[in-house]
Amino acid sequence: MRLRLRWKLLVLLSGSLLVFSAVMGFYCVLTMYGKVTAASHEKLKSDLALGEAYLDLLYPGSWEIRDGKLYKGDTLMNGNNQAVDKIGELTGDTVTIFQGNTRVATNVFKDGERAIGTTVAPEVEKTVLDEGRTYIGKADVVGTLNHTAYQPIRDSKGQVIGIWYVGVPDTPYRAMAVDFALKLGGFALLGLVGMSLISWFLAGYICRPLHQLADVMNEAQNGDFTVRAAIRTRDEFEETGEKFNQMMELLGQLLTKVVELVKSVFVSTEQLSIGTGEAVKVTEQIAAAIEQVASGTDNQAKSIEETSNRLAGMIARVQKVNQCVTAVAAASERADRATEDGNRAITQTVEQMQAISSAVSISAGTVRSLGERSQEIGQIVTVITEIADQTNLLALNAAIEAARAGEQGRGFAVVAEEVRKLAEQSAEAAEKISLLIGEIQEETEKAVQAMEQGTVEVQQGIDVVRQAGLSFKEIGDAIESVAARAREVAAEMQEMTFAANQAASAVENIASIAQETAASSEEVAAGTEEQNANMQELATAASSLRDIAWELKKLTERFKIEKSSDGDGDLGKDNKAAPEEGGPLSLEGERQRKEEGSESSDAE
Repeated sequence: MRLRLRWKLLVLLSGSLLVFSAVMGFYCVLTMYGKVTAASHEKLKSDLALGEAYLDLLYPGSWEIRDGKLYKGDTLMNGNNQAVDKIGELTGDTVTIFQGNTRVATNVFKDGERAIGTTVAPEVEKTVLDEGRTYIGKADVVGTLNHTAYQPIRDSKGQVIGIWYVGVPDTPYRAMAVDFALKLGGFALLGLVGMSLISWFLAGYICRPLHQLADVMNEAQNGDFTVRAAIRTRDEFEETGEKFNQMMELLGQLLTKVVELVKSVFVSTEQLSIGTGEAVKVTEQIAAAIEQVASGTDNQAKSIEETSNRLAGMIARVQKVNQCVTAVAAASERADRATEDGNRAITQTVEQMQAISSAVSISAGTVRSLGERSQEIGQIVTVITEIADQTNLLALNAAIEAARAGEQGRGFAVVAEEVRKLAEQSAEAAEKISLLIGEIQEETEKAVQAMEQGTVEVQQGIDVVRQAGLSFKEIGDAIESVAARAREVAAEMQEMTFAANQAASAVENIASIAQETAASSEEVAAGTEEQNANMQELATAASSLRDIAWELKKLTERFKIEKSSDGDGDLGKDNKAAPEEGGPLSLEGERQRKEEGSESSDAE
């Protein structure tokens, strides 16, 4: 189907407008989206400052981590969602407080629950926690793309201990861009329709002279060479019409010569040219067909032989693959057994670590009880010290009374002196015991703390080992699946090997049949070549007559004329009647026969 010039002009102008509108629309949408994104980033900066000021007002004091939890002043922020919900209501943002890289308070939800315990995106963690800089841009927030602002949370020493975050989803901004693009596309479509209407009428005005010239040419094609073009546009179309009229004059002169040539050669060349030409053509086609069959059969035999070789190679590779798959299945089963052993070992490890945790807890209680008993001993030592002091005082009083008694109190004085020495020794011993008890209490407190820390680490070890057990279970399931697939593949490979062997046998049978067909084709080709040589001798006798017809074809081919109606009605009748008596006379066929005859002569 040919496309008219009017439609081509319409498509060209409308297509140009469409491309221009698409480029401008794309640029406008990108620009608008960029401006909206920049505005959202500025809002997020102000929301960061607003939220920070609100937290300082609501919870005075500096940020710090105590006992592994995040505090603002004296307020625990872990799980404190009231503040982030309020800031979210004021700003319309998603708000989150991170301890390190982990969410501890947030109004971001995942699967219907607050996303507590989830972590920040790696690129944000690097910028904010590692480099201590504020991050503003797009980021993935619990699986949703957001415009975000992340600011480091610093303690009183300036160390980064967390992240303060506000953000808004990217979806509304993309929806705004899509809506803008749709409206812009609607206006562009209206402009395209209007431009198409203008282009349609303009193309009609331009194509009107061409339609007039085409009508005149159609009349000439039907045999009326008396028609002339009447175009008065004073441009290139008018010049084209004048050239067409000059061409029609020249054709009238040439047709006179053509009529004379046709009358001289028509009767003499018709029967001979048709007969010899068709015979030569048929024999050449038969020879070519037989030759192609022989060549194709040889090629087929070679292809079948190559196919047989490739099938043999494929069978060998399939067998090798089958061996590899069998080995993979065996290795998978061994790995599955090893995974089960590892899983049992992990279970035993968890039980042993739980026993260790229980023992450590009991030891911590025992040591704590020992500390309490040492405090009671300290109290008793204090009482002993007080008694020793009183005894020392009483011994001193007794010595004074013995001195007053003179000779009668000398023995009592000796006893009082011994009691005083004993009291001093008791006081010194009590003081040493008090020092030792203080050291014991201090060491006991350290032991209790170490055991509590050991309990925490043992619990963490249990969690890690449990997670390793889950991983081992997943690995075992995956290995079992691989083993099952490997067994299935091994079975399929065995069936494929059997099918390939059958295909190889069939290909060998086809190769034998193809060789027999090639031999028969060569014999038929030899007989056809002999017949073709006889027909070529007959075709040579008619070559002079075909030359006359060829000259006639060259004259008519120049002007694309099929029939004439310039006043010689007898010629028109002869041209119509002759084919009915002896068959169609085709000058194009005569030229082809001449070329084919020369090629056959060269082949001989």
